[in-house]
Amino acid sequence: MSTTIKTKNHTEPTISAEKKACQILASLIPDNKNLHDHLKHNKKDYNLVAGDDLFENCRPHLINRHFLSNLKQLKQNDSKTILISQTVSDYEQGLKFRILCNRLKNISTIIVKDQKSYQLLQDKGITQTQLSFDIRFLLEPSTFALMEAYQSIQSCQPSLKKCCLITLPESSHEQKITHSNTTKNILSACQQVINMGLTPIILFQPSEHAHLITSQDIKDKLPDVCFIDTTQHNPLITDYDFLQALLHVSQYKITSDYLSTIFAVTTGFKPLTFYTSELEHDLIKRLKLPHNSIHERRSQTLDERSLFEPQKVDINLIRQHICTAFQLSDPLH
Repeated sequence: MSTTIKTKNHTEPTISAEKKACQILASLIPDNKNLHDHLKHNKKDYNLVAGDDLFENCRPHLINRHFLSNLKQLKQNDSKTILISQTVSDYEQGLKFRILCNRLKNISTIIVKDQKSYQLLQDKGITQTQLSFDIRFLLEPSTFALMEAYQSIQSCQPSLKKCCLITLPESSHEQKITHSNTTKNILSACQQVINMGLTPIILFQPSEHAHLITSQDIKDKLPDVCFIDTTQHNPLITDYDFLQALLHVSQYKITSDYLSTIFAVTTGFKPLTFYTSELEHDLIKRLKLPHNSIHERRSQTLDERSLFEPQKVDINLIRQHICTAFQLSDPLH
């Protein structure tokens, strides 16, 4: 079987993560995969397409060249295209959504990663839609990345049992989160972690302007807090590999963005999370993760038991769901 793997996203680290996950997924499916049992899959080869930004989800009302170009490409191979790890949860009724649905009706299989997207497409008669999880749940950190992550954390806190990693939320045009609320909640979390006898370590990306502002505010108020730039590592390691490795090395973690929550779950334990978007909230509900909303104006009390005694999560079952959806079984609920 020949497989064409494509990814669509403007963020380079995310492209790498999704492409790697696609390669893993393709390798897990044997060559005798029964594509011929599906009416629209009577050929041996198929196109596996993944990517959060395939349909300009960050701008759900904007029809531009990027959006139209992607739809045109899908039309050329729609009968043998599998869209995986997709979301249209930010879309509402409108011209762009109608154009999108018209194109998706001809796509062989669409695998979405959140319940709202699944329901939206099902309601539009796109019955070949299946519900699964983000394909990046298939990833594991490399040994090289784990070694570097271990050294980075130890430079902040020699004892791994006394550190707590805290990730910062991503910027989004659609999120109505004020900077003051974000900083207030992260600061409160840091102080509570210190009161628990742990050393808070903030993971940030300098390319995220909001991360720089929040980090500086935290430094001003809590100068003893440590920081790790997740883009500063050996050039042989990707940003996503290093981030996942950091979250695997640390025993305690609080995640505030979608990707870091995924990577924290791949450790086999449920992280304590601050959710900032519908997509994250959907994941939290489906996996029953302990959580707080970063939207809240009041500082929130962390669940100390969820941090120190995290519940197990069956990551193998999540991965099995992804593979099952790819094998064109019935939609997962």
